Amino acid sequence: MLATVLASQTKDDEARQLFTAGMVELIALEREVATDSEGLSSKEKKYLAAYIESYLGVLARAYEKSPTLAIASEAFVLGDLARSSGVQKALNASTARANITNPRLAELARQEQDLNQQITFLTRFAKELAMQPANQQLPEVQKKIRADIDQLRQEAKATIRSIEIDFPEYAELISPKPASLERVQKNLKANEVMITWFIGQTSSYVWAIGSTGNSQFKTLKLTQADLRKDVHTLRKALDPQVTTVEEIPAFNFALSHQIYKSLIDPVQSVLEGKNTLVLVPHDEIGQLPLGVLTTSNFTPNPKADLRFSNYRDAPWLIKKYALVTVPSATALTSLRSLPKPKEGRLDYIAFGDPLFNAEQAKANDKGVANLPAGNQLASRGVPLKLRSSPNTAQVSSAEVSILPRLPDTNDEIQEIAKVFNVDPKRDIYLQKRANLDEVLKANLSNRKVVMFSTHGLVPGELNGLTQPALALTNPEVLGQKGDGLLKVDQILTLKLNADWVVLSACNTAAGDGEGAEALSGLGRAFFYAGARSLLVSSWPVDSQASRKLMTDLFNRQNQDKAMSKPQALQQASLQLLSQGQPDAKDENYSYAHPLFWAPFMMVGD
Repeated sequence: MLATVLASQTKDDEARQLFTAGMVELIALEREVATDSEGLSSKEKKYLAAYIESYLGVLARAYEKSPTLAIASEAFVLGDLARSSGVQKALNASTARANITNPRLAELARQEQDLNQQITFLTRFAKELAMQPANQQLPEVQKKIRADIDQLRQEAKATIRSIEIDFPEYAELISPKPASLERVQKNLKANEVMITWFIGQTSSYVWAIGSTGNSQFKTLKLTQADLRKDVHTLRKALDPQVTTVEEIPAFNFALSHQIYKSLIDPVQSVLEGKNTLVLVPHDEIGQLPLGVLTTSNFTPNPKADLRFSNYRDAPWLIKKYALVTVPSATALTSLRSLPKPKEGRLDYIAFGDPLFNAEQAKANDKGVANLPAGNQLASRGVPLKLRSSPNTAQVSSAEVSILPRLPDTNDEIQEIAKVFNVDPKRDIYLQKRANLDEVLKANLSNRKVVMFSTHGLVPGELNGLTQPALALTNPEVLGQKGDGLLKVDQILTLKLNADWVVLSACNTAAGDGEGAEALSGLGRAFFYAGARSLLVSSWPVDSQASRKLMTDLFNRQNQDKAMSKPQALQQASLQLLSQGQPDAKDENYSYAHPLFWAPFMMVGD
């Protein structure tokens, strides 16, 4: 705190000495709590962010006077520490687990993970009890829970100490030191540039790092409040919550280019000659697939043969670069330390088009879809067929049975299955077979692609739902009990070894509130379970456009084994942007609006 005060008075030499010493302690604290299920408290995170922002200001002023690699690297490590997140910790745990060969280490690692799962469960339960009215709380039970949590934490710390003493390399994988700029350079490919940001209350910074050559560290004229306002405004055209195509707002090209100039243009020189951007977002950047930014000013031609077709000529960032997101630079180095997957994995397994009530099941038995997909409503104008948009806001007691069926996901899964030439009985789980029991008993550890094409739900969206979940067939349809939801705590128990986990559902990339990291609990859980990369959506997707994009994406990667995942997503998105439109001849609009081609984000390696 003293260093922060000195920095505010631009007594930078004194401040830097204190920051250098104090940050060593804070990094040690952060690494220690990285193994704790709760991590830093919100107050601790707020203070840490303030210290880092002030320290970065000192380093930025020093860099302006003497732009050395040492100063840029010191600042880079700080920025990565600020982005430390639940996603990164899930990746660390997953990659560490994949490197275990010693039986005793395997036992200790599982023991540590089990203890932390118990801590997570009891902590969540204690918070729920504490939120009840005073006359409904259970003081003795709460006291016992707190004592149990303390005991479990002591046991978890003792287990970690044993691991650190006997297996120091594994301990480093679980809780790695923040990756240095030089270490990141060694992990980048020749065609890649990593761009990372720190967005502060009063000042912001960007780094651009290539595998060789120059790297840049720049101060941005951007505050957290400004960025949040701009992203919120731009997303109004991407997640407009409308029911017809005619109601979709015009895309704000001026704001799109303004955000590009703020976030990327300052380091543009490092991007020359590259074709893939590895993005490490911070704060609200993660709520926006950056392919929708425009690299120059653009005004669409008012005359268009199809609605939105005049958007095809816009200078979208995705036309120049394939994009992939990682939660931190440290996470990328963890992912790229993974051993190669074993030979002999099957290509694909998919779960989709679940049945949520008896009416849907009866219609399915008769061979009809029964209900329209998403929010296709009987309204004037061309209906916008958004998948996964259950309207529970006005329902006092929302249950799984009210969810609309998603028959178009059936077609999506079947078309991708043709790409891989799979065995439908073994690899495709639709309608009644798309249920929780089938997911939990399936061997997911030998599949390259694991796909869930259904509703993604967030806490509170259904009655009693306290964690993110994927909606599967309602057990009532099968004459069974339960809610049919694949929740985060169940995903954590899955054993995956997948190149892709595809969450073709609603808002699976959405953060968990203001300033949240750009990946929901669903994404964290799948990384923890063993996914190498995720394909997630940032807003409710158009069902037909999604099906076209997904099929094209996997066709491309299957036909060209050398094509990277980000490049496959880039090419499929560009195809939809330039040529895509609905199959029905009377639906006179193009998929060139980014609402249709841009919702999916590639996260991971």
